[in-house]
Amino acid sequence: MEAKASANFEIRAFTNDDVDYIISRQIDLYRIEYGFTSDKWKAYITDGVHELIEQFDSGKDNVFILEANGSVSGCIAVIHKEDEVAHFRFFFVEPEFRGLGAGNKLIEAAINFCREKKYKSIYLWTFSKLAAARHLYSKNGFRITATGENTDWGVPIMEERWDLEL
Repeated sequence: MEAKASANFEIRAFTNDDVDYIISRQIDLYRIEYGFTSDKWKAYITDGVHELIEQFDSGKDNVFILEANGSVSGCIAVIHKEDEVAHFRFFFVEPEFRGLGAGNKLIEAAINFCREKKYKSIYLWTFSKLAAARHLYSKNGFRITATGENTDWGVPIMEERWDLEL
């Protein structure tokens, strides 16, 4: 418990060295915590990260990397979809640093980036069992705009689209 209380969080710029971490850690966390085991899930994450890197536009896109006590411990990506619409993806925080404000720091950094780049809206997809993340989205002004069942990831989930008007 003492290590958690003394965690020193920093948010840094993404480098290509982070690609494997983002892919492998998100796949592992969702397998362990939620039972996402399908090849479609793995491809969704892997292909999505590679697509972001291949189409990365530093004037419109960003990946924020969380470091806690000097170790990579989470991330969030901002991906441009249209000139004035951003999509948040690949948001996660390592379990030992959840509940300490790290996730909120990532979301705030991503929202501030979107404001700076003059986006008018942001959307993201999540699912109903992610209570802590859903709390952060709501706290930061996002609202649920669509829901639907998804059975592609290995277990059935209720997906949710959340939107924020800037």
